[in-house]
Amino acid sequence: MTLLPYKIKQAIETWRNKDYEGVSPTTKRLLEFWFKEEHLLEDGSFFNFWRCQREAIESLIYVYEVCGLKRIYEMAQSFGVSLQIDPTTDLWPKYCFKMATGSGKTFVMAMALVWQYFNKIYETKNDLRYSSHFLLLAPNLIVFDRLKQDFQDNEIFRKFPFIPKEWQADFD
Repeated sequence: MTLLPYKIKQAIETWRNKDYEGVSPTTKRLLEFWFKEEHLLEDGSFFNFWRCQREAIESLIYVYEVCGLKRIYEMAQSFGVSLQIDPTTDLWPKYCFKMATGSGKTFVMAMALVWQYFNKIYETKNDLRYSSHFLLLAPNLIVFDRLKQDFQDNEIFRKFPFIPKEWQADFD
């Protein structure tokens, strides 16, 4: 199954070089904010998202928003990859990112929430494509405690540059 991620990665590089063609104005603003603007933290240090975080969120946005793909079977067909998947059992959207421990998966989750949330409130009218409600699942209590600390009272969104200043009042 390594051919599918490779083909998606190639498509994303082309898409990135075309300045994120085909995304909503909201998504374009977020991508530019996250990856093209400088971010200064409260302690005076500069902050940049890591390459693996960028590649993960770009992959999700590209596959979901630009390509409109929700299932592994659809992705394989769209990217010309043969996979042994029964389309009658591939019923739910599935997205995954292979990221090492300590590579910033929590930040990718936060970016995905912000992307969905602001597209829901700025770009859609009763559309189910985006959501403003989220459920985070943790595989164990250690991860749960970490996620609870980061997301409780929107701590992660106040501490790091996930939301452009002009949109912060609209985030709940």
